Amino acid sequence: MSYTIPYLVRVDIKGQEPFQAALPLIYSKKEIKKIIDFISDNQYYDCELTNMPGSMYDEVMDSIYDEVARFVRKNKFNPDDVEFTTQPFLPVELIDLFPEDLKARLNTEEIFKWYGVNSMEELMACKEEIEEEPEKKKYKEGSFMKTLALRQPWAQLIVMGVKDIECRDAMPASCRKIFVAASGSKVPWNELPPFVQETINKLVAAGKMPAYKDLPSKCIIGHVDIVKTGFEPVDSIWGRDWPGMKYTLRNAEMLDKPLFGLNKATPYFYNVEGYSENKLPASHKVDLTGIDLPK
Repeated sequence: MSYTIPYLVRVDIKGQEPFQAALPLIYSKKEIKKIIDFISDNQYYDCELTNMPGSMYDEVMDSIYDEVARFVRKNKFNPDDVEFTTQPFLPVELIDLFPEDLKARLNTEEIFKWYGVNSMEELMACKEEIEEEPEKKKYKEGSFMKTLALRQPWAQLIVMGVKDIECRDAMPASCRKIFVAASGSKVPWNELPPFVQETINKLVAAGKMPAYKDLPSKCIIGHVDIVKTGFEPVDSIWGRDWPGMKYTLRNAEMLDKPLFGLNKATPYFYNVEGYSENKLPASHKVDLTGIDLPK
């Protein structure tokens, strides 16, 4: 059995808005026991990340450094302009695996203050939505599709070719074709910007899109190409005011029939087996001719 533990990283780039990402590390049951045993041997433990077993702390920092270094190379930033810091305390997902008697002995004053909570129960509610996998799967290239789950209406607007920029806080994905999944939640109508509400109303009136209340959920509804990732400004209304990471999207198509039962509750890309860029379900490009859409 293995456990996925996310470590939050803040990346500051000269001339750019800082952003935060979660780097997931996979721990075996044996490694989790090593951490628990190490902490149990201490009479006073304040949950600071630097108080992990030395070799495991070094592994965390090395993994973060390697990921940031790849990110810098990919985006052709000057390394001297990039700084990163990691969270000062153990991830909540890791503490949640501790036995109850150890949790009771932890000095939680500073970690409670950092997370803005008053109890262990409130702290546990701060966990990131990252699925734990029984085993770390290895996929042969070409036997799966990278998939990104998005709340509605963003998923629908992307597969229709309306929303051509996806704004992210996370590290960039490789440029490639991806499945777009509609998650189980929806952005409340009154929280959508006016131009988005107007766009949806036009598409519904033209018969191109289901009514807002009827948008599909918990299924894969289409695919799109990520053709570029970066912090550079874009002209599109869907990303021009966003200072962080942006995915430029092209060649969107909507599936003729949604794929159910393949969703995962994760804010990150996940793999869907049995499909590839050369083996896709029937899909079509939505005809938006004559519809005045925001640019």
